Amino acid sequence: MKRRVQIVTLLLVVAIVLPACNTNKVVTPPGKPRDENLIRVALATSDVAKSVTLAIQVKRALLKDKKITKETSAKLTDVLIKITKANDELAKRSATFETFSPTAKSDLCKLFQELEQAVRDLIQDGTIKANPIFNEAKVGIDIALTAVRTLCQ
Repeated sequence: MKRRVQIVTLLLVVAIVLPACNTNKVVTPPGKPRDENLIRVALATSDVAKSVTLAIQVKRALLKDKKITKETSAKLTDVLIKITKANDELAKRSATFETFSPTAKSDLCKLFQELEQAVRDLIQDGTIKANPIFNEAKVGIDIALTAVRTLCQ
């Protein structure tokens, strides 16, 4: 009975920790190198996700310090959710391709344009411009998008 409890406890810990360790890594067949362009997309989506997390933390701090209103915070949350959804879709779709074929390029660049539009919406919001504290998150997103933008030209 004691052994069974230990096993169940271990499985629960693994079930809780394992999803948190997901870093959007792309799985490839053994012995087959991953296409460099798809690696760029995967790394960019990971960087965008990290930058969005940073932006959320900054937004929460600004709200806590009453430097932005609840309405502004809600508006930023909506845009950050839009970015996250577009970014997640790009990451999931890029993982389905083995090579950066014309079909892959077409599909991924369409999703990239949606992500880029969501980022434009965020940047055009006056809150981002008025609070330089968001710069680190904005720069991280810009750098990540530049890496993918060159693939779509």
